Amino acid sequence: MKINDTILDAPKSELKFPANQTIELTAIPRYGYRFTEWTEKKGEVVVEVGEEETISVTMTCGREFIANFVIITYKVSVFSSPSSGGEVILKPLQPQDGYEFGTEVTITARPAQGFVFKEWTGTDLSTTENSASYVATSGKSITAVFTEKPSNILGWVLGGVGVGIIIIGVLLYTLTIKKR
Repeated sequence: MKINDTILDAPKSELKFPANQTIELTAIPRYGYRFTEWTEKKGEVVVEVGEEETISVTMTCGREFIANFVIITYKVSVFSSPSSGGEVILKPLQPQDGYEFGTEVTITARPAQGFVFKEWTGTDLSTTENSASYVATSGKSITAVFTEKPSNILGWVLGGVGVGIIIIGVLLYTLTIKKR
C-alpha cells in the first residue's frame, strides 16, 4: 500500500495526520494477486469494486481503510493429439475458476490402447516423460502428442526352414523360406 509517496509493506499500519488533511491511498498488489476494492470500517464500500486503486480521503476523524486483494487464478486447457490417442489428467482437478497462483499441478498423459505418448507441445514443459509438474503462474494450453505403437514383427527359424509372421495392423502374412 502507498500513502501519498510513502510505500508501506506491513499488513497493518497506523499513521497520524492533521485534521482536514487530504491524503492519497494507493493499493499495490503483490505478485500473484489483484486489487478488488477499498473498504472502510465494517465493510462499507468507499470505492466501487475494482474501479480505482488510488483514492483521496480527507482526515475529518479517525478512519480505517482496507485494501482488498484476491489471488489470481489461471486456467489450464489440455488436449490430446490425435484426440483418440489418449487423455490428459490434471491433479489436483482444476477448479472451475482455474488454479490459484503458485499451485503445483501434475499433468499426466495416459495413452489409449494402441498408442504411446510422444511429447508435450504448447508449453515450456521440458520433458518427454508422460508425467510432469507445472506451477500455475500463467494460463496454459497444453497438448499431449500420441503416436500409434509400431507394428510387431515376429520371426523364428524351425529346423532348416525359416518361418516368419509379419503383423501389420490387422492383416497377417506368412512367409516361408526353404533351404535347398
